Amino acid sequence: MVPLNLASPVRRALEKVVAEYGDIDQFVGERLGFDIDGLIDRFYAEQVDALALALRCVDNSRGFVLGDMTGIGKGRVLAGLARYGVRQDMLVIFVTDRPPLFNSMAREIAVMGTHHLINQQNLLVINSGEVVTSEMGDELCRGLPTEEVRELVDRGVVPDDVKLVFLTHSQLSHAATPGSKAEWIINMSRGSLLLIDESHLSAGTDSHCGRNLRAMRDNARAQVFSSATFAKEAKNLSLYSTTDLGLIPGGEVALLDQLQRGGAAAQESIPVLLAEEGQYVRREHDLSQAIYRNLDASPEHFDVIRERMDAISRALRHMLAVQSIVSGLAARYNTGTRNPGETAIEAAGRTIGLQSNHFSSGIHHFTSQALLAVQADAFADAAIASLRNNEKPVFMFKSTMDAVIGDMAQMLMEQDINPEGARIETSFAQVLRRMAERALKVRLDARNGRGTFLINLLDPVAQMPRGARANDVFTALLDRVQLDLQQEMIAFEQALEAIPNDVPLSPIDHIRERIEAAGYSVGELTGRTWKLSRMSPTEYQLNRRTDGHKRQRQGIINAYNSGAANALMLNKVGATGIDLHADLRFQDQRLRNMFMVDFDDDINVVMQTMGRVYRANQAQPPAYSMWNSPIPVSRRPMAVLRRKLANLMAQTRGSREVDAADQVPDLFNWVGDEVALDYLRNNPDIARRLDIELGREEERLRNGNGGLVNRLTGLALLLPCDAQEDLFDDLEDAYVNKIESLLSRGISPFHSRHLDIKAAMVDEVEVEARSGSSVFQAPVSLRKLRYEIDVHAFRSDELAQILERNRANLTVAGGASQEFGDRPLEVVLDAVRATLRERQQQTFDLFLHERFGSIEEAVASEHDNAVAKSEQTLNAFEMIAPSLQIGAAVQLDVGRDAPLVANVVGIFPARSSLLHSLVSWEVQLVSPDTEYRSFRTGLDRLVTDATSALQREKAQLAEGEDVTRTLADAMFVPEMDLPRVYDAGHPAYQRYDQAASGKLEIERFMLCGNLLRAIEIARSESKGLPCSFTLADGTREQGVLMPADYDGVALLRRPVVLDDAELAVVVIRRMHERKHAKSYQLPVEVRDSVVENARPTLESRLSAADFTVKVTPTGDNYAIELHVPRAQRKSGWLVKDAELKDLAVGADWEKAGGDLKLALVRFSLNDIRSGRAVGLLDPVLRRLTDLGVSVKTPEKLREAREWKNEFLRQRAAAPDLAHAPQAPELGA
Repeated sequence: MVPLNLASPVRRALEKVVAEYGDIDQFVGERLGFDIDGLIDRFYAEQVDALALALRCVDNSRGFVLGDMTGIGKGRVLAGLARYGVRQDMLVIFVTDRPPLFNSMAREIAVMGTHHLINQQNLLVINSGEVVTSEMGDELCRGLPTEEVRELVDRGVVPDDVKLVFLTHSQLSHAATPGSKAEWIINMSRGSLLLIDESHLSAGTDSHCGRNLRAMRDNARAQVFSSATFAKEAKNLSLYSTTDLGLIPGGEVALLDQLQRGGAAAQESIPVLLAEEGQYVRREHDLSQAIYRNLDASPEHFDVIRERMDAISRALRHMLAVQSIVSGLAARYNTGTRNPGETAIEAAGRTIGLQSNHFSSGIHHFTSQALLAVQADAFADAAIASLRNNEKPVFMFKSTMDAVIGDMAQMLMEQDINPEGARIETSFAQVLRRMAERALKVRLDARNGRGTFLINLLDPVAQMPRGARANDVFTALLDRVQLDLQQEMIAFEQALEAIPNDVPLSPIDHIRERIEAAGYSVGELTGRTWKLSRMSPTEYQLNRRTDGHKRQRQGIINAYNSGAANALMLNKVGATGIDLHADLRFQDQRLRNMFMVDFDDDINVVMQTMGRVYRANQAQPPAYSMWNSPIPVSRRPMAVLRRKLANLMAQTRGSREVDAADQVPDLFNWVGDEVALDYLRNNPDIARRLDIELGREEERLRNGNGGLVNRLTGLALLLPCDAQEDLFDDLEDAYVNKIESLLSRGISPFHSRHLDIKAAMVDEVEVEARSGSSVFQAPVSLRKLRYEIDVHAFRSDELAQILERNRANLTVAGGASQEFGDRPLEVVLDAVRATLRERQQQTFDLFLHERFGSIEEAVASEHDNAVAKSEQTLNAFEMIAPSLQIGAAVQLDVGRDAPLVANVVGIFPARSSLLHSLVSWEVQLVSPDTEYRSFRTGLDRLVTDATSALQREKAQLAEGEDVTRTLADAMFVPEMDLPRVYDAGHPAYQRYDQAASGKLEIERFMLCGNLLRAIEIARSESKGLPCSFTLADGTREQGVLMPADYDGVALLRRPVVLDDAELAVVVIRRMHERKHAKSYQLPVEVRDSVVENARPTLESRLSAADFTVKVTPTGDNYAIELHVPRAQRKSGWLVKDAELKDLAVGADWEKAGGDLKLALVRFSLNDIRSGRAVGLLDPVLRRLTDLGVSVKTPEKLREAREWKNEFLRQRAAAPDLAHAPQAPELGA
């Protein structure tokens, strides 16, 4: 099936194929050389549709992206295109992930009736020694030996008879230097049909693979990209520039800027627009047909699992404490002994001073191993129960402990002991002990000319080579911490003793042995070399796996599908190129049950692995079993999976809705980072226990570097399970509150909404004209839509009852934890004040005492810090406590010009441990407004809106003046409070009785058409909700819904961004023709994120007047200058840019009053006529765009949009002019 958001675009694209070529089956059959029967025998209908779209793209010299979900049949489509390419005498180059996929492709090509090409003469396999086999295992073709490939590379040729070339992405992993294999591959791609399977693997721009693949793309006559996950990240979309993505003005930089500013909705628009143009198609299995199970630990497993985890966590906490001491020692030593010359030495690659490995850097990987180990018995029991239910389990593993077991084998070999069959005394605790031993070892450059030494800090003298000695600084520092180290190691050893010996060291082997002991056979596709069999609680036997060779892979798969094997274990080795579903061709068609207990970090691997058991031609869909772990930290991988699935759906389906794991909040985004920072500010003791430095994390977030929530939840394994529970409950509650708060003001931060409104279009006006024939160049229009909504209006008597009921809920008799009274914040204010003061002192003592002399100094600092934030929170509590009560009227920012006035009808206090957290207090609000009748939000949202209102007021005051209103004045509207004694005649009650109710007809503006541009336009105004919506005829479209009070006429008068050199020249000339003046000021917009990342601190936002472009016409000549503030904190990041100065005609920046100016370009009227002016201005504008600087038309120049649209229409009517040197003239 086609995802709903893509259904209409794909249908319209197929209609274009019919309009241009006639019947689709006839068209595809003719191109591939099949009659209708031959076509039907080889392809499903959806595969024929994909071929039709791809062939149309080949005709139009455009790239095509085949994004079908795993199991739909991408390989068959690629094989059909390969047949077409051979028939057109094009060399067909197939690039894929791993050599086993050569076999799959060869078999698909054979089905096309071109099996005669799969031989040593016609098929060139570049991967030396790789064998292409038939389904029965017979060799069909073999990769050329290395020396023969080298000969072809040296000669720069491809054998004449070669029609097909197979290679993996890894063959492109080296630089394409002259005479290299990579250069040879790039050269052979000239005029070829390039089929790039798993294209996401080389989509990045920062690798040789990505660069070489782009060179092949540019050489090829036609390109087809195949991947169910075609754009893992927005920055990788540039690989697909041969699609109409390449038409976006400004290229890759502009595209990335649009996607970043447009957020999730902009990313969702990409697949929709590509599908509309017929350059992308995605079909999916109806995963709603799959069975989704949530598995809970049995009572006998629950307590055991938590006890095991708590024992391991205790040991890990002591290990982290050891590492913290070691890191502190290294930092103090390196700071105290460094000399100026050593910075250059380190830059050259030599290590100087004391170096240690931080244990927490590997905690994420250890987390999955520990979680798997302590729950292995529960997983085995679940699998055995599934088998007894006549199902076939498949385990998805990320961690196999192969590295740990391999180290054991290596240690034995170093002792001249044959590891095969050897018995080893070891345990899970012993693995932790070895990790701690590594943490205690540091590498010391003695700085005495005698080299670098590896030293154990507990016994440094014994480790020191003969004749060497540590310097006095190191010895003195070590003396100060050695006692602490010894005490922590003693505590660590005591913690190890508490770890039960029944925690398996190799969970995958333990699970397998348990299943086999129950009488069932198990296959494995993991690529492991060794296995570890438990002989006793602390004794294991090491054996080499006999079924681990890749040549045995097909036999393992066949055994599972035939019923000879009952269960299967796999990791990323088995994630691609295999069929494990209940295929009608297979002997064993029992239900496949995939246990998702330890999934891979790479979402592409997860999707591919899930797709192994859900494919075409299946007798029944599979089950996916998700594990509800007793260990709270295991929520983290489930939330990570959900986030990655959401990102993936945005970039492949055009939607972020995800069905799986929907009950787990998606913490891993910028909202989650803010929530995590607030949590750590409120819980500095947790920050200390997890070795998280608050100041460093605050600085990272200020500079736009996320990931705090990832680090916090990753380190949560070090906490006891009860503490983990509290942490995740607090994070998830705060996150949900924050998201609800955003949604209540019309902000959907991570996905666009669907509005089933069945709207009728009342009016439509063009905002931005079409600039070409592609949907990426389509016009943007402002539509006025009319539709009905069904709303309930609260009446005054109903409200009075709600108020009384919710007042009662704030009493102990009503279920509250204490008597909160009429003004709950006042009741708890003393406790809140005491808690915040205590947290301030803790935070200062732990993290800020070296930066500030006192708490008061930290509070007064202009730099953001946790103590200052805590003071702001306390001030907010104190200001709003007297006014916050049930019935109070508050005002909120909902994206309109005027705030929304709503009444508090319910107050929900925070838990006793979080009374000091604004985000944990919630209020229920109602209003007579049609769109905001009832919603719930956190107190932090009310405080933020009021604070923003005061800041806006201050920005409009003259310098030296200050705002006289308080935070409470900006938040509350006392004249609209609902009186405690019900009075239907009171104005506050009357506005509810007068509110419309029932079915209402409303009108709203919607930006439609070119969705990517529509989102950008809306974002420039900080308004609008990206959404999909239905028209009266049921058609589903996409657009940006503007606020209820939106002034559509004002939009048409907004300034125009001059991001196109031709347009800029036209506008400059028209401005001069319209009104002769000595000079013109063009305002400049500076993207805040660029400035913030470039400046060391964050001062006040830049005003619109801070940066301008001055145009000075003199006769037939024009001089263009950039004026910026002289203050370095405002403009230093721009003034220092060497590339901009190199492009400018002025030698350097010059003083101009209180500003600095740079002469950018000078040109004449003749330059305009010849097109030279565009050539001069274009690189300057491009560099400014790269720097986040946009030049705009003046506010009062209302004709600017009309000029731009006239320019775009002329360009669209004569597309060759888009690349001509001369800008098109506009009509008089």
